[in-house]
Amino acid sequence: YFEGGISSVYFWDLDHGFAGVVLIKKNGDGSKAIQGCWDSIHVIEINERTNKPGSGMMNLGGSLTRQ
Repeated sequence: YFEGGISSVYFWDLDHGFAGVVLIKKNGDGSKAIQGCWDSIHVIEINERTNKPGSGMMNLGGSLTRQ
């Protein structure tokens, strides 16, 4: 995340949808006169709502990369 930093993204199933979180941590290393750190947390929740049976169909896919 810009010249360094750590980010993680997690998703999980709910009874009627899914939820996720995006986590970002950035440490200032003292270069460019920047010291300190910040954390960013973004939480989302998705719930399916429809009155039409065909419009509720959804397939999710993804991949996992570990470093």
